[in-house]
Amino acid sequence: REENLYKIARVSDDEMLIVGAGGVALRASAAGLREVPVSVRASDNRLFTASCRDDGTCFAVGGAGSGLMLVGEPLGDAGMSSAPLGEELSGLNGVWVQDRANVFAVGVNGTNLHTNGLSRFVGRASTPATLHGVGGWSTPEETVVLAVGGELGEPTTTQRGVVLVRESSSRAVYTFDGRTFTAEGELRRSVGGRGQ
Repeated sequence: REENLYKIARVSDDEMLIVGAGGVALRASAAGLREVPVSVRASDNRLFTASCRDDGTCFAVGGAGSGLMLVGEPLGDAGMSSAPLGEELSGLNGVWVQDRANVFAVGVNGTNLHTNGLSRFVGRASTPATLHGVGGWSTPEETVVLAVGGELGEPTTTQRGVVLVRESSSRAVYTFDGRTFTAEGELRRSVGGRGQ
């Protein structure tokens, strides 16, 4: 297929999931590439990135004008289908699977989504900037989620990168690249999960 490919995610030790424009999802292994069946809308169907759990369940996000999320096991025959987002969201650019109960997605106009697969919480946008990626770490003591972004298409002299921090402790001071910042904003409510 003549479509751009955007990102690759680890599914298991010997298999990867590749996503791209036109709703393309490919399974990559030593045996070669195989197209994964997906259920996506006909238009605005670009998949920008993916993240997978240890059990092989993957989430892929995209959509430029409105958010699109797919969920499924790309190693099986069933493929991936649209996850119900429940409301119209701006396009999604990044997704991170923390564990079985917590998936975070970010996108255009500061869109941020937290889901456990059954219920979901769409946070108030803390920035008008586009968020491009999300990731984090979890220990028994705390869970930290970082979302990063900034505008790519309209750079100005006042444009700055954006880092959003979500964690389970009450720490309000962070150090980035040797500079200390005091967090601003409000505590988000949770959809559940460990340490939240």
